[in-house]
Amino acid sequence: MVSAKLSVLRSDPQGETGTRWQTYEVEMPDGSTVLEALMMIQDEQDGTLAFRRACRHAICGSCAMRINGCAKLACNTQLTLVAEQATKMATYAGRDSDDAIRIEPLGNMPVVKDLVTDMDVFWRKLRRTRPWLFPAEARPDPDHERLMSPEEWDRMAQGLLCLECGACYSDCNAVEAAPEFIGPTALVKAHRYATDARDIDEHRRASDLSGDHGLWECMRCYFCSERCPKHIRVRELIAQLGELAWREDLRRDPGARHAEAFVDSLKQSGRLNETSLAVRSQGWSWALRRLPLAVRVALAGKLTLPPHKVDDHEGLLRVIEAAEHAEQEPGRLPPLQPRREGVEPS
Repeated sequence: MVSAKLSVLRSDPQGETGTRWQTYEVEMPDGSTVLEALMMIQDEQDGTLAFRRACRHAICGSCAMRINGCAKLACNTQLTLVAEQATKMATYAGRDSDDAIRIEPLGNMPVVKDLVTDMDVFWRKLRRTRPWLFPAEARPDPDHERLMSPEEWDRMAQGLLCLECGACYSDCNAVEAAPEFIGPTALVKAHRYATDARDIDEHRRASDLSGDHGLWECMRCYFCSERCPKHIRVRELIAQLGELAWREDLRRDPGARHAEAFVDSLKQSGRLNETSLAVRSQGWSWALRRLPLAVRVALAGKLTLPPHKVDDHEGLLRVIEAAEHAEQEPGRLPPLQPRREGVEPS
């Protein structure tokens, strides 16, 4: 049997109790999940506890919530493992007496009650990507299928794994900093259709995602890839959308200019020229407004002007040249293999 304490963040925006932590103690059979513990609490201890669940097999994505500070699916999170994690976190923080598993609602979304969040904005952002096919034929031949090769399937297969559970969106730093950002889930859905060989609207898809609060606003923190319960390499898919936008000559967004300036800086010295990067990404007017900050940074010794070349700069140039040559090869975006737990991407 497993004995554990669960500290649940309770809230009722329409009530008068406010937000509070409530602790429950459970004793569950070995192999039990966090969802099963919550269901037992709801059935036997507190029928007012609110949370979502459906399939209990990591398929529907309904039971996504933050567990010990990280967005997960409660139905495939082992109670024993997160209890051990909570104990280690409490010991590290110097609060040994407070070793309860912390359960919170998803982030970056309004809370309806307890662990139930309002996902309306999340779904509206996803619909903005037009998640349906625009095939070449308005009316397909009823006697023939639209076939694709195994290679064409591989290019879009990652996006098909998405549960739309909101775990990546919950812990996305870019959404937290700029709530208008479309978010990683919508970008994964956009990738699924932009790389479908049967779709003919990839330019417009890339154009729609290249504007304000689109794909270039991603902070590249990789939290989306870490949080995904299906081990999708989310950040890599977003990078492939950026590559598609670049191929379609959609390069006016500050994010696209930033990427170009980044590569040019590496070609020149192998280091990042922060001054040039800011000016080329945002323009002179933006840079001049932040001149006092730039002066303070320079006086603190944080800027090296001009940047000195790194050792073996010629070797770095050969790597960049090989990468650019690979990007120019015929065909669409290369496939990605799913990332598995505990295995580093190749």
